[in-house]
Amino acid sequence: MTRRMGRRDILSMASGGASGVLAGCLSSDTDDSPGRGRELRLGSKLFAENQLFAWLGFESLQSRTDVQPVHRLGMGQFGENWRALRRGEIDCYWEYTGTLRNFVDIAPSQEFDSATALYEAAAAAVASETDIRLQEPAPLDNRYVLLARPDWAERTGVETIGGLLDRLREQPDSTSVAFGPDFRTRPDGWNALLRHYGLDAARRASIRPATTEVDPLLVYDHLRAGLFDVAVGYATNPQLERWTFTQLEDDRGFFSFYEPVALVRSEHADATAILESLDAATRSIDTVETVRRLAARIVFDGDAPRTVAQEYLRQSGSG
Repeated sequence: MTRRMGRRDILSMASGGASGVLAGCLSSDTDDSPGRGRELRLGSKLFAENQLFAWLGFESLQSRTDVQPVHRLGMGQFGENWRALRRGEIDCYWEYTGTLRNFVDIAPSQEFDSATALYEAAAAAVASETDIRLQEPAPLDNRYVLLARPDWAERTGVETIGGLLDRLREQPDSTSVAFGPDFRTRPDGWNALLRHYGLDAARRASIRPATTEVDPLLVYDHLRAGLFDVAVGYATNPQLERWTFTQLEDDRGFFSFYEPVALVRSEHADATAILESLDAATRSIDTVETVRRLAARIVFDGDAPRTVAQEYLRQSGSG
């Protein structure tokens, strides 16, 4: 599958409009200009960025096609949305290539030297096993990052993940690290990171007391308040728009690419207007900074995700 050239703070947000209580049957139309009355049900995860992409898709479909988008807002995380998509309860939602790498059979041990290579592997694997197709990813990367308090980074001189782990090996009780409850054992999580950086089982066990699992809603707040020295975050998190942290360099290249990509049921694969509208929504956001800024309006300012999407499309000329 060839790609055209061109990963969270879990918050349950209000929809700001159509909330997904609408119901309807999917039309069997499959031509390039879908007829009025055909519906396309858009799902989303719980956090602000994912809802933003869903609303961008919603607005793009409304302005570019005769399709009626129906928003099934905030269904849950990967498992809930993936199962709903497989069962046909929704027709599309935005996922991340890094998440697909971990939960879909695309050789998780394989090293990918580019975002394009991972996308193509994910698209091929999903298409071979399911009736789901991957659209073009957004040209941005929402990978995991390790964030440090600026005062701690300046005092210790630690600038890289390797430097952090060296410090933990030498002084296990000198540094505190926080992350969400699922991060320790996930395929691209803490234990895998330690193995990738060469820590054997004894070393991994010796630094375990330095780590604490916390509510993912509070990771950034705790770090900002000085309760921890280092925390695991996401590159596009809105807190990074409003608060200042020091990002530690992943000097051995562990963390995978996390590009947002629309997953679409295959019955829409020959509806060009639908696919072009979804692609336009995905490509409308092309930088990490833009995602942070827009998501910060939702998280910090209380703006409705749909309102943020509408205003951004209008101001950027993407609508």
